Amino acid sequence: QAGGAWIGANDRGLCACLLNGAFVKHKHLPPYRRSRGLILIDFFEQNNPESFFQNIELHQIEPFTLLSFEPTQCFELRWDGHEKHFKSLETRDSHFWCSATLYSPELQKLRETVFRNWEKEQPESPELAKAILELHHHGSIGDPENNYVMNRQNRVQTVSITQIERQE
Repeated sequence: QAGGAWIGANDRGLCACLLNGAFVKHKHLPPYRRSRGLILIDFFEQNNPESFFQNIELHQIEPFTLLSFEPTQCFELRWDGHEKHFKSLETRDSHFWCSATLYSPELQKLRETVFRNWEKEQPESPELAKAILELHHHGSIGDPENNYVMNRQNRVQTVSITQIERQE
């Protein structure tokens, strides 16, 4: 609606994804000055994620988590509505996130536990991306309202799954 995006990739090898909320569900206080999805578009124009995040004005922008993946670096940028949180992540480790607006910290942890248990059972394989996509379709905590494909009485539900696989 606002012309933004939630996920993207470019020919420089940058992949990024924007999740609603930062750490916990926030109070929705519109009107916001600008859509979070436009922040992701702006992000693709930068050359230095840390500098971009330090310098961008986020006053009156709804809280978000921006995940940035490049061939040699990975970053987590969170705006909680008051403060910016920048974290460099290990590129060789797996990471797990959930939208803070959809899942309580307890549910986020439970969903991560499902992922970590699944991860332990995965053999090294060139088919890992396919297996991850399959997990996104069928990962279950035993509760349809909070499974990986969730459905909350047909009001809020997963309607699509997007995966980016970077190759040489």
